[in-house]
Amino acid sequence: MYTMVKELFKKLSIKKYSIDFEPKSIQQHTIRNGSEILCNLCYKDAPTKIMDSVEGSKEVCESCYSLYKLGEEISFRKRYESSLIILNGKEYYPKKLYGNRDWDKINKYIIEMISGHSEIEIDALEAGEIERRNVAIIKMDGNLMGPFIGTSISFTDLYERSARIDLALKKSIFKAIKTIYDSVSTITDDTEAAKQCFATLMGIFYAGGDDSLIALPSWLALPFSWIVGNEFRLRLGNIRGLGIGIAVGNAKANIWSLISASDELKAEAKRYTRNNPSSSSIMFDFAEETTLTGGIVKSRLEYLENEKLTTQPIILGNENDGFKEYVKILFNVSEYGELLRLSYLLSRYSRKELIPESLRNKEDLIVSLCESQRKAKSIRSAIQEVIRVANKTVRIENPNKNYVIIKWFVSKLYAHRQKARSEGKDKEQVYEIIISLSPKLSSKKTVDEFLKENIDRSDNASYLDADRFIKILGGGIL
Repeated sequence: MYTMVKELFKKLSIKKYSIDFEPKSIQQHTIRNGSEILCNLCYKDAPTKIMDSVEGSKEVCESCYSLYKLGEEISFRKRYESSLIILNGKEYYPKKLYGNRDWDKINKYIIEMISGHSEIEIDALEAGEIERRNVAIIKMDGNLMGPFIGTSISFTDLYERSARIDLALKKSIFKAIKTIYDSVSTITDDTEAAKQCFATLMGIFYAGGDDSLIALPSWLALPFSWIVGNEFRLRLGNIRGLGIGIAVGNAKANIWSLISASDELKAEAKRYTRNNPSSSSIMFDFAEETTLTGGIVKSRLEYLENEKLTTQPIILGNENDGFKEYVKILFNVSEYGELLRLSYLLSRYSRKELIPESLRNKEDLIVSLCESQRKAKSIRSAIQEVIRVANKTVRIENPNKNYVIIKWFVSKLYAHRQKARSEGKDKEQVYEIIISLSPKLSSKKTVDEFLKENIDRSDNASYLDADRFIKILGGGIL
């Protein structure tokens, strides 16, 4: 049996690293006014079709046109016009959730629906009154599933393991969607909660086996990943976890670039659990001014590591739930439902005309919304403040890159000073959060002694992680 498994792994490795060239037809490039014209979506092939989109007509290639029509007429349309969604025993028609609008009128706003826009917000978007929300792409993949499957002692065992993996992932996703519904409905109503669930269901590209690719509203991405990452490993008896990458950008961003970015983040997350495959790991990144790609994510991670400004990935293990600890520091919440309710409030417009009619009389909801957003903005403002002060105060010329962390010790001292000055005020709590995000000296007596040891990733400052975390929860509103 051992020899057979060894031979199987050998052949599998050879196959993985082999390159097979696929035949591809070469199209003749189109030249117009001395310039080469390319597809407005993939920028690879010559345009042959005109496609109508929310941004106007676009010249696209045959492949992009076919994919667009496939999604518009077969995949997304069927979901939008499906007979019902059953959540907690209640039936909802997706079309009714968006004001009974015909597909022909709303099909230009598929990505906007997935990013969480309501029918009221889509009208405001058409009128140019608001900006598009942010959308997240999540890529998940099981840790070291090859060895897990490969060590099956029989075909029956192999089938059972495969089925358990598939069911664990799907049940985890279902648990996340149910938790979204239960959490949002407690502060709004059942219809609003169902709408948020549909936005997530609409964006599931695939989910099966040990991997999935999902587009969903930015504000849901982190809580959703927390739930699925934990539930998956628990349903597999803490034998295997998931590597999860979250790339977030504006709804206008190139979706293929975000998929590439999420894939890079997922690969990086899995790298940190290679010696502990039973834990799940989450890595995330966000950009509004530019569209994230795999290359951009890689360079940004390298910068953050060199500057000692990241503690990612967040590890979800049997003994320690890093995500729960992190949200406890930032927002003093520790349960799935608490974070979902908070992120819902952070990602809402405060203008009454943009709030669903059924909720406009809930004054306490609007007050909570404004207060939650004010606190989140205060944390981000304080993060930017301590980084700015540290960069102005300390100049590092030592070739040892570890000395960069001295800046963040200075920022910690500054946060202590500001906390003392803000005693009894709201800002006191904000600077307490900043101190918790600062490097940990623990039992080390001096900075020199600290630097003599190997600086662990967990000793870094987590300022920019927290800043991006809050922006992702804000869903494009903060």
